[in-house]
Amino acid sequence: MRLKEPITLISVVLFLVLIGVALFLYNYNFPKKVNVERTAVVFTLNNSASAKSTIIKVNGTLYKPIFGQKKFVGNVSIDAYDFTKDQEVTVYITKRNKGINMSTLFYLDSSAPYEINQYGLMWFDDRFENINIWPSTNWIDVKEKNLAFIATGSNYEQALQTQIMMRKKFGDMFVPHEYDSLVK
Repeated sequence: MRLKEPITLISVVLFLVLIGVALFLYNYNFPKKVNVERTAVVFTLNNSASAKSTIIKVNGTLYKPIFGQKKFVGNVSIDAYDFTKDQEVTVYITKRNKGINMSTLFYLDSSAPYEINQYGLMWFDDRFENINIWPSTNWIDVKEKNLAFIATGSNYEQALQTQIMMRKKFGDMFVPHEYDSLVK
């Protein structure tokens, strides 16, 4: 009878510790501070003459909970676009594949009613070393129906290489699709 009481006590303590660990893992966001500056290129697809150098600055926190929505909260500023500066964004990661995150990037008006001013899709790795932004058409003056992009790299060729590498990793939902012949 005496042996049963310590076993019951140990079982209860272990159960409570497991509940505590489970609650911690469920609620903790595993934040990671991000403060990077990347050389990038603004360009229209298949037009090297359109390439313009810029800088993408990312400063904030990447939250990667085990359960729940992964997100980045902070600033994503692109030197070529004034509306991106000094504006905090919350970027929810909607899909992740082979280390590449996909999200929607929204910039709001600076005064009430704070409507969406600009938007785009963004793919990035957890270190923000490789970034590809497909902005809405009113960010960049495009001729005809060419797609415009902002991608990390110091020149047009490096930006294309970034896109090809990210396309290989992420798969079919990565834009642009023009590299399919190089990826497969």
